Amino acid sequence: MQDEVIEGSRAKAALLVVGSVALTAVCIFCLTLPDPGLRGRLAGWIGAPFFIIAGLAWAMQAVRPPVLTLGDQGFTQTALRGPPLRVAWADIEPLGVWTYRRTSMVTFKYLPGRRPAKLGALARMNSAFGMDGTVSTAFPIKAEALAAKMNARRAAANGASA
Repeated sequence: MQDEVIEGSRAKAALLVVGSVALTAVCIFCLTLPDPGLRGRLAGWIGAPFFIIAGLAWAMQAVRPPVLTLGDQGFTQTALRGPPLRVAWADIEPLGVWTYRRTSMVTFKYLPGRRPAKLGALARMNSAFGMDGTVSTAFPIKAEALAAKMNARRAAANGASA
């Protein structure tokens, strides 16, 4: 099978930049009120830096979106920073979907004995939720459809149905 390349959505990233700018403005407005109170001050001093950083991250994704490559041997996900994440189909269980409120993401769990010895902090935190890793939510495809597509590639590579 030929590799399939899925590029992150620049439009989604741009919309999130606009949302971050708007929420930063709201947080700064809270600080300019004559008597913002404790909640207003907390919203301003915690919210503004958070949304500024989030806006910058989304702006970088609008310029250089993440890329997911589905190949015969596994998948590769490139992101803004760090080396690409390469996962072999033979090393993981069938992929699943984790949902919280209106946000869904594709998740994966390594087979026993196949988990890499060195995992990042985020991967260690994911383990508390019963997963070893996630696929970015920036792609222009629903998590359920992406998981089904990835599981089909995994099943074809492993010679079994998943």
